[in-house]
Amino acid sequence: MLAERDGTSVRRDIMAAEQERSVMRLGPQVGRMREPGGATMETSGRQPVSTPHHAITFATALPEVEANSHHDHNDYRIRGKVFLSFPEADRITLKLNPDFAQALVHAQPETFLPHPGMWGKRGWTRVILADVAPERLAELIEMSWLLVAPVRLRKRYLTAQADQS
Repeated sequence: MLAERDGTSVRRDIMAAEQERSVMRLGPQVGRMREPGGATMETSGRQPVSTPHHAITFATALPEVEANSHHDHNDYRIRGKVFLSFPEADRITLKLNPDFAQALVHAQPETFLPHPGMWGKRGWTRVILADVAPERLAELIEMSWLLVAPVRLRKRYLTAQADQS
């Protein structure tokens, strides 16, 4: 017999599954290695070069995104909820699944940093833009948006993405 579950835990499971699908798309990039001295070893042979412009372009391409600010930092929101902010010009903060965020921080501590305090424990992660390839940055921003977007909007978006492929 299946135990009844509240809507929150079901939503969390759905979001975790969506995040897992996104993680699978990232493939071996999650565990990207660094050579001695800090040089990045990319499997594709090119160096990552993301900029604030990339982050803004990727974020604003997602449905219903609004630019805003808080604590003197620019941010991007979906229906009033922040999913990306710029704490400094060379980095962004994203909301990620806490387990996934922890794996990123562990695999690449020079590139991914937990946000200070409780926010970091909840999955908010700082990303050094210059250390992330634009394609990977787009996937991380999409993950963050998916975690924050309302359920119906998220479902419409995922259905549209599936229809395109």
